[in-house]
Amino acid sequence: MAHKLSPYFEQVLEELRRLLSDIEDDDLRLTPDEPAAHVAARMLAARWSHYRDWDAKAGPFYESGGLSAWLNADADEIDRMEAAGDLLSVTTDAGRRLFPAFQISPSGKPLPHLAEVRSVLDPALPNPLTVARWLNTPSPSRFHGRTAAQVLFAGDPEPVLAAARDDANRLAH
Repeated sequence: MAHKLSPYFEQVLEELRRLLSDIEDDDLRLTPDEPAAHVAARMLAARWSHYRDWDAKAGPFYESGGLSAWLNADADEIDRMEAAGDLLSVTTDAGRRLFPAFQISPSGKPLPHLAEVRSVLDPALPNPLTVARWLNTPSPSRFHGRTAAQVLFAGDPEPVLAAARDDANRLAH
């Protein structure tokens, strides 16, 4: 006998259906023959963390294990991507490394051009959390109400790079 789902769970499933309807099958698969059960398991393994104090600052966040599962990348690959500037992490006071979820698309693709933007912002901003907030705060004047991350995901890095250069230059003087 099947377990009856709660109304809330039904709402969650409906929202997942809505969000997934815009994603092509091939964007979810890691390999052409990856079974749907494996994709679903990766998605559940990549649930966001629940660090309420941090979530209010720039969250939600992935923990390392969840991000590894979603990207199908081992810890060394996550470390390499972070060192190259392709992933941004913040470290909690307890030393826990968290990855802002906004930098990963719904189909599991990292934020394009992040390393370029970070190469401009990192020297000017005090820490990775400030960089995360810069990337994930809507800007009515610069990005028509969108965040820098949304503009980058839309495939238009130039306005974001220009804004990053402007801010870095302003902060340097």
